[in-house]
Amino acid sequence: RRRQVDEPVWRHGQRLDSGGAGRQAEGILNVAWIRDAAPPGLQDLVYRTVDASGAFGAMQVVQANWSVLNDPALLYDPSAAQLGIVFSGTRSTNPGEVYGGLTVTISSNGGASWALDPFGVFDPPGSSAYGSPISTIAAGGVQFSTWYGSDGVWVLRGISGSTAAYDYQHSPIDLGNYGYHPNFGLDKNGSLWLVWASNGTGHSGLWAATVNQTTGAPVGSQVMLPNRTTTYGGSPEFDMMTSKVAVTGRPKGTSVFVAYTTGYPSTNKVRVWDLTTAKITSTGVATGSAGKGQTAIAAGPDGRIWVVWSQSSPSGRDRVYVRRSNTVATAFGPAKYYGTPAGYTGVYHLAAIVRNGKLDVLAHLGGTKGLATWHIQFKAPK
Repeated sequence: RRRQVDEPVWRHGQRLDSGGAGRQAEGILNVAWIRDAAPPGLQDLVYRTVDASGAFGAMQVVQANWSVLNDPALLYDPSAAQLGIVFSGTRSTNPGEVYGGLTVTISSNGGASWALDPFGVFDPPGSSAYGSPISTIAAGGVQFSTWYGSDGVWVLRGISGSTAAYDYQHSPIDLGNYGYHPNFGLDKNGSLWLVWASNGTGHSGLWAATVNQTTGAPVGSQVMLPNRTTTYGGSPEFDMMTSKVAVTGRPKGTSVFVAYTTGYPSTNKVRVWDLTTAKITSTGVATGSAGKGQTAIAAGPDGRIWVVWSQSSPSGRDRVYVRRSNTVATAFGPAKYYGTPAGYTGVYHLAAIVRNGKLDVLAHLGGTKGLATWHIQFKAPK
């Protein structure tokens, strides 16, 4: 099944995968993203659902006509039956504007209506959350948020507005400038991981650290993921994607898994990393000479890992590939792919989630028909 999600033209650099996909307990896929508003120069926060059959709900403008909005993250709290969209931005340039940073809008009726947090922003002053895409996760009943800026890669525990945020790019090891696209993964055993990309001099690559869930601070030193850089011209080189790092935990089985492209000067491989506090290993899931563009990763209730990536093709239209692991996530089955729809040649960002034995993929595409986001639903291989 391949269907278009939205019609509006997206500005260059808006990342749907950072907007992301969230799933409620009843299996509804929630999608949130940023679009250009009707008044020139302003932006809207938009939301819609995708049911188990792939049918779309109506689009809702959750927040309208903000001066600046950055790609949001969805968070579902089953204990309170609340769905939240966590996002950053600046509502207006009016003196005394209280919304200029990280905030949340909440729905208590499955997305039918939304209420903006009346207390304003909850990120600490000077942490640059107003200018970054957001990733978030619930661990131990507490919300954790992460973002990046010119001054660091930040993690914040809770939403009190008075809690310190911790910079993972510069402490305990100073990785230099700059860090990008952080994302969380929660191990079933309880370890919360942060993974991000760095292009700091001498520290280019993917980095990971576990998060102290009492404070939000790093536990020990950051660790560079092995086999991410490629020796070229006698030095290690790192080609960074423009999307947040693809990370997932598993509802059945341990570890946190990361998917990312490798290779230089052409990114022609995809690797998956298995993260535990005792050891980090990696496995190649895609090779060949064709260029690999973006990645996504998701886990099913049976413990299987689904890896998604975009790849160039002789026709000039990118393809979206999928491989699924066994239940213990040690080996992957054959790759299957969809070509992009007519009029769309490039895949800019990907997001994925497993529902009812199927994999839902959101692909942000571009081509002669402009920019749009499409939904693809993959059935489990037999």
